[in-house]
Amino acid sequence: MEDTAVIPTEYKSKLPQTLSWPVGAEMLSEFFAGVPQFGKLTVRFWFYSKVRPEILDRYTLLEIRYFRPAKSVHTRPESLEEGLPKVTWAITVRPVTRARRHLIRTLLKDGVLQTARNWLEKNAGRDEEGGLALMIAFDEESQLLLTSEESHLGPSRRK
Repeated sequence: MEDTAVIPTEYKSKLPQTLSWPVGAEMLSEFFAGVPQFGKLTVRFWFYSKVRPEILDRYTLLEIRYFRPAKSVHTRPESLEEGLPKVTWAITVRPVTRARRHLIRTLLKDGVLQTARNWLEKNAGRDEEGGLALMIAFDEESQLLLTSEESHLGPSRRK
């Protein structure tokens, strides 16, 4: 890997020994280097003990989210850019079972991270209030990664 900037890590949960992270900040940085919003990306490695991949048939392992909150009377001036609340781009990585880590990592490298990069590039110019997300899930039965989108966007705020 070249000297690529690394996406900053905001948070990293401790994991039980049975689980592992499918990707790290370095690998994500390598795949997403050069996307227009690279400097705004952050990554969180998050584990919630009630959503355990070892007991689920399908689970989300990666989310990429765009978010711009609505402006309100409580919006602080330092949280504005060009008069609107700042846009955030966040990646959330969730753990996988150690037994599936190699397979999932290979599936991510062999195409799904490129799909995520394309999604980032396609949505780079967003300015709407609300949120938009790309979710990547692993299906135990088919042994495949599945992508889906979620949108809660309002009208564009640019004049």
